[in-house]
Parts: sequence; C-alpha cells; structure tokens
Amino acid sequence: MRVSVILLLALLAPASAYGEANDTAASMETAAVFPGANYTPLTTGGKFRLYPKSTFGPMSISGSVFSAAYNQAVDSVPEWGQGMEGYGRRFASSLGQKAVGNTTTYGLKILLREDPRYFYSGRREIRARTLHAIGETFVAHKDSGGARPNYSYFAGVASGVYISRQWRPEGDRGAADYIRSAAISVGARSAQNVFMEFWPDIRKKFLKR
Repeated sequence: MRVSVILLLALLAPASAYGEANDTAASMETAAVFPGANYTPLTTGGKFRLYPKSTFGPMSISGSVFSAAYNQAVDSVPEWGQGMEGYGRRFASSLGQKAVGNTTTYGLKILLREDPRYFYSGRREIRARTLHAIGETFVAHKDSGGARPNYSYFAGVASGVYISRQWRPEGDRGAADYIRSAAISVGARSAQNVFMEFWPDIRKKFLKR
C-alpha cells in the first residue's frame, strides 16, 4: 500500500510543483529527446547542466515534498518526530538520497558516454507508450547510438539508498529496508517516465499551449 501511494504521488507531483506550467514544460523538454529529430548527443557540459535540473528541478523537489508528507503521515522513522522539524528531516532525507544517487548516475553516464535524457517512444498506443516509458528505466542510451542495460542508474540507486540509510536510526538499516527503498526509487522513476511520455499530450489538451 505504501509503495503504491508513493508511486502515485511521484506521478502526480511534477504537475503541481510550480505554478508556472510553462517553466515546468521547458525544464522537462530539455531533459528529453523527441522522436524524428536529428539526434545530437549531449556534450559533457550539457550533462553537467542537466544534472542540477534533474536533482533540484520540479520533478525532484515535488517528489520529495509529497514523499516527506506521506512519510510524515505514516510516521516513518518515528525518531524524527512530527511537526515542521520532523517534516524537514524527511524532506531533506528524500532530497539527499536523490542528490547522492544522481551524482553517482551522472558521473557514470559521463564516464560511460551515455545520454541521461528521456527518449520519447514516438508511438500512439497508450499501452505501448506506457511499456516504453517503464522500459526506459532499465535502458541506457549510448552517445554513439544503441542502448545497453542502465547500470549507471542502478549504481546511483544503490549508492543513494545505502548512503541515505546511514543517517537513519540503526533499526532502519536491515536488508529488507535497503531492498524496499531501492524498489520504491525504481518504481518512482518508472512513474516519472510515464508522466514524461504523456506530458506533451497533457500539456496540449489541458494547457492549450
């Protein structure tokens, strides 16, 4: 139940993160590759510039806002307490985990010459597009073309999960805790990819832009 709620929040969060939908759209579009366009890989500098947007941009911040709110509601890590202090710790923990994970992921993508952007499917069928978006979680696109398993991303998940557990109480550092946290991270990333895939349609239909 907790995992499904977090995934739903992660899916809905980007749309509510900022009041200006156009700012959100611009941020998302710089992190995506559209089908049919002549592919140009990102330079190392381009990847460095995308890193803070991915780590501290609308999707990341809003996801941490909602994740912290949910964890506050279920009193996750009771030692952190309630109130604004408890919420602040939960928010900082969520964002810190992402920062660690993204630092590892982007560092490896630069070394391995991989493109960190989301690649749209270019299809029309909802089911096919949804499966493509989920699959993008597990695929890394090489700068030279082609794809490979997304080892860089999963290394980032592992580092983020492990390091973020070190600032939690010792009782939250069991094997099951690491696995659950990693599964939530992967699920949330898949949900965000689904949102990215359908965002142009949502923007066109509801925002009329």
